[in-house]
Parts: sequence; structure tokens; C-alpha cells
Amino acid sequence: MPNKTLAIDGPTTIFSTVKVQRFKAVCQGVWSQVEKQSLEWVVAFGDYAPVVLETNGETALVGIPDQRTGSALHVGVRLPAADIMAELSVVVVGMAVRPYAALASPIGDAQVRHRKTIRNGKERVRWELAIAGAKCALGLETAYRYENDPTRYLGIGMLAPSEGPRYDAAAFASRYGHWAHLLDATTAVEGGQSFVATNTYDRGRLSFGLIQFASHQPDANLVLLLRQWLQRGDAAVYFPEFELQDDGGVDRIHDRQGNRLESASSTAALCAALNPDPESAGATEARFLARLIHLMRSDATACDDQVGLAIDNFRQHLRAFHGKGIDGRPDTICVVIGDIKNQGRGDDSAIAKCLMDGAKKVANGEAMQRMLKIGSRTYADRIEALKLQIGKRAGSSGPLGAKVYDEATAGFRAPR
Repeated sequence: MPNKTLAIDGPTTIFSTVKVQRFKAVCQGVWSQVEKQSLEWVVAFGDYAPVVLETNGETALVGIPDQRTGSALHVGVRLPAADIMAELSVVVVGMAVRPYAALASPIGDAQVRHRKTIRNGKERVRWELAIAGAKCALGLETAYRYENDPTRYLGIGMLAPSEGPRYDAAAFASRYGHWAHLLDATTAVEGGQSFVATNTYDRGRLSFGLIQFASHQPDANLVLLLRQWLQRGDAAVYFPEFELQDDGGVDRIHDRQGNRLESASSTAALCAALNPDPESAGATEARFLARLIHLMRSDATACDDQVGLAIDNFRQHLRAFHGKGIDGRPDTICVVIGDIKNQGRGDDSAIAKCLMDGAKKVANGEAMQRMLKIGSRTYADRIEALKLQIGKRAGSSGPLGAKVYDEATAGFRAPR
């Protein structure tokens, strides 16, 4: 190994309510004690003044300013004489309430309650979590009908997302670059940029989080998140009914009796376990939502897990159109493609017709107009909301509109 290497040991995601965070320099190789003591720390924190409360060379205590929004914390440490430096980018997730303490035992039916309330002049049923140190709304009972479907779906839908944690694209851009901004508009129209948005009242059976990760899609979305979270050390507390078992080389979700709940072709059994009756709201789905909300409000890294998967989804959505007229398209068009695919209001063939007219590439303005018409008969309000959110982020004052998609790198670049 080289004579000296340097790294930083510290979290990559924290809540904005954290007051002080410790970082440690990991000095590998041949270091003298004098060199370790002479390490210099540099901290940058968005628009806030850097605050290094204390340092003894190898460790630094960093003060986090009071705030409710997210931000990006940049930590650097260097040995000046040898010009050796390490850097760490930390996402600070906005949180308006104090994070919850870790669960000591699973949330059960006794902690999940419902009561009648008046909302916009109408009587509704409100579901809540009430547990020591954690009290919050899970949502209101909500009914939904699809066109040409006699089923009246009834479940629990999000109230206001103001308590957080909340998504801030600028904070996550420190980790994910321009992809964090590409995700921004969809997070706004799907769940108010809340990591704890809830929905058990449609065909998805149970959808949760930033872009409404649904349980009904095999090898995708909520299934992937649950597989990831079932590997946590506290999985038995948050998900006591489930476990991972190898199934042909894939770790799949099983119940505690060893029954497989999801496969490459179906998640029907998992959906039934999460939300047994799609035509009524019940304790089973409420209890599971409560556990998910508690996890998001007790561990900022679980929020980052959502962002990572959402960006992976958007990457795949755009890769599907390689060789089909997506190269060089403005990022605003890519936002719309990702949103169409995320909501499921149009398929690949409909999108491809917006990009190419036979062998001829459709002009950007026309392509955008065509895409905004996909699903407009059913989802007119959603599309208008998306247009508004893109408009807020595009132009000279926003992050969108200055980059185009580069098919060769599957990323974004400045226009040539």
C-alpha cells in the first residue's frame, strides 16, 4: 500500500435535527503522531457558515445549524505537508420533528388507532400511530375507483407531509449529481416530497415513500426496498412477519413459516400480507405503514435508500430509449419520461412515438407537447401539476434546462 492514505469515517446521511456530528480521520500506512495531530479539517455546509466545534487532529466535531430543510455537508481533512486529502459528502435530510428513538419491540395493533374526524366539512376516519416518543398521523381513509372497474378501493392515504423527513434535491445532488434534480418534480407531485407518503387505496395495494414505491410490481420498487431493509440488524423489530430466504440464487421475501411471498412473476402473496382487503382499511396495513414511517423517522439512511432506488429507476427508464431518439434531449423531457414511467400512465411505445417520427427525430418542443398528452384524459390534473413543478425548476434560476441526456455515458452533459 502507499506510504500514507487517508479516509474519513462518518455517516453519509443524517437528519437536520442532529446538533453535533463526529468525524474521524482514518490514517493508514506509516503515520507519525505529529502528522496525525497536524491534520487540518475543512467544513462547508450549503449556505451556512462552516462550524468546526473541536478537533484534536484525528477527530472533528461539526456543529449542524438549526434548520428544517435539507442541505449538503462537505467535510474534508488534509495533511498539508504531504498534500494528502480525503473528502466526504454528507446529505442532511430535512426534519421538522425530533427523530424517533429506535424501536425496542415491534409496533403492534395496540399502538395503531383510528378515530373519526372532520376534514373539509366531511366526516373521515383518521389512522394514527401512538407509541412512546412517537405520535403521528398515518393518513385518512380514502376511497378510489378506476374507470371501467367496479371495485371501490378503500385504504389509507397521506395527510400533510410537513413533519418530514422531506426530500431536498440540492442536498442529494452532493451524492447523486444531476440525477437528484431529475427526480425532484416527480417527488413533488407523487407525495409532496415526503419520505413517509402513504397509499393503500388503489391497485398497488400498498405504496409508500418518495415516488410511491408500490408492492404489486415483481422485482421492483417496494419489493426491492423490503429486501434491502430485511438485511438490517433491526429487521426482526420492524418486519417481524417476514424474512429473506434464498430462492434459486435470489434472496426473496418469505413469511416466518417459510412460505415464499414474491417471485419474478407475482407479488400477490406479499400484497395480501401487507393489505389483505383492498376494499377496506384495516389494522394490518396501518400497522405496516406505522413501522415504515417510524423507520424513516429514526434512520436517515433509510431515506437515502429510497433516493438511491428512485434514481436507479429513472436511469432504467431512460436507458430503455437508447437508440430511439433520446440522445441529446433536454433534461426537462427526461423528467417527463421518468414521470410517465413512474406513474404508469403510458408505455414505451407511446413515449417512443413522441421522440421519433419514423426515422426522423421529433423536435424538442413538439416531443415535449406529445409527451404531456400521454394519459391526459385520465390524469390531466397530475400532468398540469408536473408542468408547474418543472417550470419552477427550469430556466436561469433553476437546475433544469441547462443539461441534455448523453446516451454514450447514460448521464447528463452540457449541450454541444
